[in-house]
Amino acid sequence: MNKIRLRIRTLKKLKEKQDTLLEKINFLLRKYQNKDTLK
Repeated sequence: MNKIRLRIRTLKKLKEKQDTLLEKINFLLRKYQNKDTLK
């Protein structure tokens, strides 16, 4: 039972990391797109 809980916890942490990474990438992409429209 404990192993399963640990597994779920690690999976959640992994997902959080992925989410933040995606957010950063999206933010950067938006930044560059804005620069392009400004030109």
